[in-house]
Amino acid sequence: KKAKLGGAMSRSRIIRNKVNTSNGLLNSLAAYWKMDEASGTRVDATGKGNNLTSVNGTSVTDGVINNAALFDGTDWLGISSISFIPSGTSDVTFSFWFRLDDVIGGGTPTLLEATDYLTGFLIRCYFGFTIQVFLAGNVYEFPQLFDLGTVHHLVVRRKSGALEVFFDSVSLGSVAANDSVTSTGTGTIGQDNRTHGDP
Repeated sequence: KKAKLGGAMSRSRIIRNKVNTSNGLLNSLAAYWKMDEASGTRVDATGKGNNLTSVNGTSVTDGVINNAALFDGTDWLGISSISFIPSGTSDVTFSFWFRLDDVIGGGTPTLLEATDYLTGFLIRCYFGFTIQVFLAGNVYEFPQLFDLGTVHHLVVRRKSGALEVFFDSVSLGSVAANDSVTSTGTGTIGQDNRTHGDP
């Protein structure tokens, strides 16, 4: 089954705790991918070296600002180590700009998977009408219809044991989520979630 996730993360960032504006935005980010590259490696703009590697030839399209990565269901961006993402029950925020062009054959495009859905993080678009967040195997669902071909902004935040999702600046709700996650192993962005055995 294939899914097409166009313009996934024209701008994306992972924020460790809160931003220290006195030191500048980038100093407080664990990783930040502009996705401006025309092909190949997507560089971590924080300078911390958390670069993304193209698998099966991830292409490029127009983004919110400059370029964006374009996924067709057979390609994705990978990272060899996601140890920079806070583990345990630490506070963390993920932010994405993405555009869902279509969902082919019931695929479930992954915005981000860190380690795997059983022990780490998984954030995905489920059949175009729900944001699913997996924390150490437990799934939290936030219903939201996506407008195909429209750029949306998604923020997933865990703070003080509460998981909250914002879709285009509107909160979709907050739930208790004290699951302890593992931040070891690899990570992916833009992969069709069902091509590698996830539920």
